Amino acid sequence: MSGSIRRKRRVSKTVTSGKNSKARLAFAILAFFLSAGIITWVLTQQPQPSSSGNTSFEALRAVSVLEMPALAVNIVQSSDVVGRDAKIQEVLKSVSVLARPGVLPYMVAALVQSFPTNLEAILGTAIDLQPDLVLIFTEVAADRLPSQIENISYVAGKKSPWNATGIAQTLAQQTHDLDAITRGLKRGIPEYQPTTDAPGSSVTAGFVAVPSAKNVPSGTSTNHPDSTIALPNVEVDTNSVSSPAARQ
Repeated sequence: MSGSIRRKRRVSKTVTSGKNSKARLAFAILAFFLSAGIITWVLTQQPQPSSSGNTSFEALRAVSVLEMPALAVNIVQSSDVVGRDAKIQEVLKSVSVLARPGVLPYMVAALVQSFPTNLEAILGTAIDLQPDLVLIFTEVAADRLPSQIENISYVAGKKSPWNATGIAQTLAQQTHDLDAITRGLKRGIPEYQPTTDAPGSSVTAGFVAVPSAKNVPSGTSTNHPDSTIALPNVEVDTNSVSSPAARQ
């Protein structure tokens, strides 16, 4: 009799153990799918990358050439003030790859007009990218920022000392403050020595640059303003940029 009871107890324990194993398995499966569901939900709730997260190159590539100056201003405006110089360099380099060199003067005009405190980054980067357009960049910057003639002279002279005479003559067409031009060039080119052998003949007379010619890059233009292509005297609207041809 007692043996029968023991057998029944063993069978009961086996059945109970089997039920517990199935319950644990079912619970584990449920927990797995519940965890997977939670993870999936969390991932789907993450914000999707927006177009504003694109690099400057990608953003500028998506618009026409005529829209690039205004978009460049918006891109720089949306960046942190501390990193604004780096963003300016980024957009100018992007445009130099995406568009023809003739677009850069319009970029310089739009940027210096909107970010005068970043003049050195704008003008210096543009000259680095297109050194042959140094006089045009200088003219555009002076036209937009006539109060910063000395700083413009300094940056242009530092970046392109072999064009000091042309820079001086170009800026002298924008202002009669020849002292400001000279001060800027001397800051940028320590060996610069102006002379006034023909005083009074014109505002552009008498400038002679004495930079070190040994550092002139091969093929770099040292043309005077008369031999360069003049930029049309236009106003750059940073909200709506019209065709360069239409502005002439």
